[in-house]
Amino acid sequence: QGAYNVRDMPGERHAAAVVALKNRYLVVIGGYRSEEVPDASSCYIFDWSSNRWFKTPASMNMSTPRRFHSATVLDGKIVVAGGYCEGCLSSMECIDVNVLLNYEIFDLDRQKRRKLLQIKPNEEIYVDKEILKLKDMRRELKEELNHHMEMVKVRKMAGKDFSREEHYVSVLLDKLDGVDSKLRKMIVR
Repeated sequence: QGAYNVRDMPGERHAAAVVALKNRYLVVIGGYRSEEVPDASSCYIFDWSSNRWFKTPASMNMSTPRRFHSATVLDGKIVVAGGYCEGCLSSMECIDVNVLLNYEIFDLDRQKRRKLLQIKPNEEIYVDKEILKLKDMRRELKEELNHHMEMVKVRKMAGKDFSREEHYVSVLLDKLDGVDSKLRKMIVR
């Protein structure tokens, strides 16, 4: 008695971080998968009310895969800190809770999605294409951001001026915030 039949995760993970959100969701972040594909940068979301798992799209992945890390929820963001990936990490990342959970809606089948979002069939095609464009833009911005963050590290280690790279990082973070805001608006409408 008192035991629940909870569906298994869609993939193996250990040394992952887990946080609970809104008394309904469990988010499994990162972790170790296997020798072939070791450290994960993606998240799995478990919806307790439907006993279903959802995997976040690649555009939502952390910039650094990690295991043995910590995570907590603070001011509407999941803060992920430290861990291990080819060495100990001191970096931190934030995942916006609302953006993360809004993606869960788009893992539902088309019929349920239309009903949930009250979208007419011909409107959904437009919304899906716009979301795909924004997700592509987000992925490209993250790649560029990762490059400039790496350049900051390299220039710091070499004792060179890295203020220009830091400026680019700041600009790219602002652009990412803008794209995330547009995605939230499109998913909610």
